[in-house]
Amino acid sequence: MPKLQKIPILLEIMRRTPIGDSLGVMNRVFGPAISQNGICWVKTATGYPWKVDLSDSCHRWMVYGDYSDSGFWNWARNNISEDGIIVDSGTNIGQFIPYYAEILEGGHILGFEPSSYCREWVRECLAVNPDIPIEIVPKGFGSQPDHLTLKNTEAAHGLWGTVSQDESSGGEEVTVTTLTDSIRDRDIREISLWKLDVEGHEFEALKGAEALLAEGRIQSMFVEVHPENRRKEVEYLEQHGYSAHRIQPSGELTSVHDHPREETNLLFLHRSALLSDEYE
Repeated sequence: MPKLQKIPILLEIMRRTPIGDSLGVMNRVFGPAISQNGICWVKTATGYPWKVDLSDSCHRWMVYGDYSDSGFWNWARNNISEDGIIVDSGTNIGQFIPYYAEILEGGHILGFEPSSYCREWVRECLAVNPDIPIEIVPKGFGSQPDHLTLKNTEAAHGLWGTVSQDESSGGEEVTVTTLTDSIRDRDIREISLWKLDVEGHEFEALKGAEALLAEGRIQSMFVEVHPENRRKEVEYLEQHGYSAHRIQPSGELTSVHDHPREETNLLFLHRSALLSDEYE
């Protein structure tokens, strides 16, 4: 076990008491002090030790409490089956993984990350947490198998990575697959949750899952929707029987009847789940 960086006692106390979307408050109070520790190992809010860069505000979320969106995690804890299959595309340095591990008991995680830099970071963390049921797949998602160039790989934990067909732009050559092929290869019948955050490449990834979407084999999707693709992504999923929802901090859902004009995360549920009252 690596040596863990100590965090302020007040932060330890505050993160045990959920108060809605408190990340901004926590960051203003504790960010300037803990950011000086840079890259280190910490005990995350889930209890799992993880290697993070505390100079990166996104990494600090893992220390403060629920990563990114407390409403989503409140919903997921009540609705994702303990023995379910979770697909995490855009795994990055594994920010979501400890939270999935809290939910699952008998289930499994498939983490797709094309960046070798990020994968090595995640594998280092998983070596310290061998009980987490996960397979890290060294690929990205697209509409068809391909080889693309991933930019910003050396600093992907802070800048994230974007794929490009322009090889002259520099970066790491990565392998792209489809979700449909990946699930077929592993003989998986149904996906409980697909987290899709691939920095603007979401629509191509969705097209690569068309067969699964058409059959309703993905129960729920948590998708980062970008302004330039928002309309076609929402309409594409609606055509395949999925409705869009915003998640309140409590975990309650509200239907989306317009097309978001800003970058946002939306939850998509298949109509079969809604008809059966499987999700609340």
